[in-house]
Amino acid sequence: MERSGYAAARSRLLPTKYKMLEQFHDLDDFDELQFCVRGDGRTYFLTIQTDGLVPEDIYQSFLYTKKSEEYSVVKVRRKQETKLF
Repeated sequence: MERSGYAAARSRLLPTKYKMLEQFHDLDDFDELQFCVRGDGRTYFLTIQTDGLVPEDIYQSFLYTKKSEEYSVVKVRRKQETKLF
């Protein structure tokens, strides 16, 4: 295998007055996610796992990049995602 890799990111819970009542981000009103990436022209596989009521909710999509030394915004529309479980 050549040129493989892995990257991970997590969002923080929304702060509340009481730690035990921390809230998740509600993305129901959004049509897309945007990522700021510096690409190499290859296509990557994006996996998103939610920490909601159903921990097995996993979504996957392709992440297309442009070869550039500069960062660019890559958009992933919710319609492009595939729910696995």
